[in-house]
Amino acid sequence: MKQSSYYMLFFLAFLVVVFSHSFFSANGYLSPDSTRYLALAQNLIEGNGFSVSSVSLDGNDREYFAIWPLGYPVLIAMLAKVSGLSVFISSKIINLIFIALSLWIIRKMFKVDSHVFGCVLLFGAFLQLFSHSWSEVPFIFGLLWLCFSLNGYLNGTLKYSLIHLLFAGVLIFLSRYIGAFSFVVVGLVALWQLKQRRLANFVHLSLVSLVGFIFVVSYLYNNVLETGWVTGKQRIPSFETNLQLAVMVVKAFSQELVVLSGHNKTTFFWMLVIQMSVIAVVWFNIKPSTILSNNNYSVDEKKGRNLQFVLFLVGVTYLVAIVLSRWFTQFDYLNYRLLAPGTLLLLLAMILKIQRSNSVLLYLRVRRIVFLLAFISVIINSLMPLVKYQVESKSLSYQQNILEIEENYKSIPNESIVVFADNHIRYIRTSLILARPNFIPFAKYNEAVESFLLRIKTNYPNKEIFIVTDQKKVSCKRLHSSWCELLQQNSQNRFYQIQ
Repeated sequence: MKQSSYYMLFFLAFLVVVFSHSFFSANGYLSPDSTRYLALAQNLIEGNGFSVSSVSLDGNDREYFAIWPLGYPVLIAMLAKVSGLSVFISSKIINLIFIALSLWIIRKMFKVDSHVFGCVLLFGAFLQLFSHSWSEVPFIFGLLWLCFSLNGYLNGTLKYSLIHLLFAGVLIFLSRYIGAFSFVVVGLVALWQLKQRRLANFVHLSLVSLVGFIFVVSYLYNNVLETGWVTGKQRIPSFETNLQLAVMVVKAFSQELVVLSGHNKTTFFWMLVIQMSVIAVVWFNIKPSTILSNNNYSVDEKKGRNLQFVLFLVGVTYLVAIVLSRWFTQFDYLNYRLLAPGTLLLLLAMILKIQRSNSVLLYLRVRRIVFLLAFISVIINSLMPLVKYQVESKSLSYQQNILEIEENYKSIPNESIVVFADNHIRYIRTSLILARPNFIPFAKYNEAVESFLLRIKTNYPNKEIFIVTDQKKVSCKRLHSSWCELLQQNSQNRFYQIQ
């Protein structure tokens, strides 16, 4: 089969999985972060600029969007505006575009047996990640583009490679703030070139790194002017002990070893069993006698070594940066969403290393394992949402869920404050202000009902305030105990209005 045919099949698999996940799950594979991206995209379409409903609840109805970079939601808004599609559907199309670009750049980057490397994108973590409306989707393409550009520059095989490097770094940063590390990578390669006495390369790469850092500093300075904070809000230190953080890191990287849909706690064990069974069967099935003399997987030594070095450098640097960020700053627990971009590059580097080795037998085994795990991963990730939707009588599709939310909230007046509102309301009704009390670990304390309402009424004396009291949608476990009491006392109504 031709390489192009493999890649067509890969993209078709992504199309099926993204469609299955997005439309046959109630949340549409939208996390709270996703709904904030869509909220900015919808606000841009409605002519509200780079502002969204207030998150800080400081008395302003709207605030500048700076908690995340603007890149991903701006792309969604552009497509939605031009096509007339909803921001939800536009986000999925943007994902598919970046999937196609990622597959294309992998094919360009790996000349020999490139479809084996493309198969890695079909592993469970990446199928899950690409199905979500997350900025990690363009971020991953940006990392691949960065590796492709650096490798092309070092090998002298890519025209305008320095421009590619600069724009790849900008895309990575505009997808996630941690992407500023990309210009650190370019700087590290510049220092390596200096050590190799390649002064022209050192100057070129240093200029790219310098221009990139000027862009990053300028962007973050604008955030300070707009919000008073470098990344839109105060970032609190992590609350875990060093031992707890170390355990979290070990656990997160252990989960990365299960390349099927192993990040679900209920299925992790079975995914591990399936993966180990596949590895064992292939390992003992392919024997030295199965190697044909005409198998040719040889890679140009210098070019292969440079690419392996670049993939390893970018992957390790990113993983170190994200782990250190989480070690000192409080945000989500380390999981596949945060680690997958780095582990992808390390997987590609590992397969390339094996391909470059003298052991054709080892490479054939790994090759077959990658194919089978990718195939099983696609089957699992495409069928599970459909099976769940058919088996569970109360399971809603995304569209059914949105219609139900719109019906439930139609009685809430515009410009109102809604406490514990459904996350989808952010982009469905952009005029509503969504509020939540402070709670650990995202704040230094759990805020009681009385102090929260005093703060809201002081800052918004003329706003109507509604509290969602459905305990199926609101978990008070992490909140101050006074919230549990209020929700239980008013559980007979969908909303409790503060007088």
